[in-house]
Amino acid sequence: MSFIFQAVPERYDLRARMKVSQRASWVVSRFGNEMKRGDIVYFWLGGDPAERGLYGWGVITDEKPIFYEDRGYRIEVEYRRFFPDYHPSMHIPSEEIRADPALENHLIFRMPVGTNFMLTDEEDQAIRAIIARKFGEDWLPPKPAADGGGGG
Repeated sequence: MSFIFQAVPERYDLRARMKVSQRASWVVSRFGNEMKRGDIVYFWLGGDPAERGLYGWGVITDEKPIFYEDRGYRIEVEYRRFFPDYHPSMHIPSEEIRADPALENHLIFRMPVGTNFMLTDEEDQAIRAIIARKFGEDWLPPKPAADGGGGG
């Protein structure tokens, strides 16, 4: 399984906060029952159209979301790739993602509210193809395990 986790610069600016190998706790606003250790997460920055898009990927490290009295449901992820490490101003713009037929009608474009967006296998493969074209295969996340779990 794979997901897009969205941040907005006013609350959590990925460009300043993502560091490879670092772990972070993310809000789980939906799809929590589907999330598990090893799932791939692509990190999306919302907001200004010139900056909107994918900035990297990581892996869920918790078994499942955890409820905290003061912060709601959250899940820990480890950042694995940060695209600006490839080039300081690099990301995959939202319009490049939307141009792919498998992704053009994804919920992140139709209703970009919330933190978590689930991806179908076809959508995940489309994102992987875009990453490979733009950065090379060394920048791809591991393929999901045969049992449907994410690599990691």
